[in-house]
Order: sequence, then C-alpha cells, then structure tokens
Amino acid sequence: MMYKKPRIMIFVLFTLITTFVYAQSVTKVRYLSSLDFQKESLITNNTLIDIRTPEEFASGHLKGAKIIDFRQGDFANQIKKLNHKQTTLIYCRSGHRTESARVEFEKQNFKEIVILKGGIQSWNSANLPMKY
Repeated sequence: MMYKKPRIMIFVLFTLITTFVYAQSVTKVRYLSSLDFQKESLITNNTLIDIRTPEEFASGHLKGAKIIDFRQGDFANQIKKLNHKQTTLIYCRSGHRTESARVEFEKQNFKEIVILKGGIQSWNSANLPMKY
C-alpha cells in the first residue's frame, strides 16, 4: 500500500510531460479569408509561400511570396529549408493543393500554418493587389 502514492505521482508526472511534449510538436493551422490573409502577410516575421507552378506564379502572385512548387518531387526537401518556428502562409490557385501541402508541413512540425481559403482565386475576387 505505501508504494501506490509514488507510482501515482510518477504516472501523473509522465502524463504531464508527454502531453507537454506532444503539444509543442503539433502544428497550428488557420484558414483565413483573403482580407485576413492579406493582413497576416504584411507581418514581417511571417514566411509567405506560393505553392503553384512557375507558370502560375509568373501570371501573378502576392508581394513577397517565395515559390515552392508543390508538384515538384523535392517539395518536402524545399520546405525543410524554411524556418519551422515562424508562421508560414501558403496559397495555391484554388485551395486544393494547400490542403495536400498542409500534411507535409505538419509532418515537419512547423509551428503555425496559415492557409488562404479559396486560393489566389478568392484573392482576385476580392480585388486585392497582385505582383507581376
């Protein structure tokens, strides 16, 4: 009987530590409208990634965006080079590729991912500025 308290305390401590470590490795994901995404993209410590093809990027992109083509075979290696501790904003044409890309960002334990709902199409529908 006198050994139960230390065992319970060890179990509780182990559970707390495990929960804390897991919480630190979970990627926070947010989905923003075009206007909210625009505000978030203006924050200087954030990383803005366009995951479309080079041809799509050349047809117009967001100011300050870096292109990392999701369809290229080295996508995972390319995003590995990014700062995982910064908030990373990603967008594509319509939002479908960002959902697939989100999985890779989560696998690599990025701190926070912000996704443009509806992709560049929603951005254009809101008549927000593009860079050519």
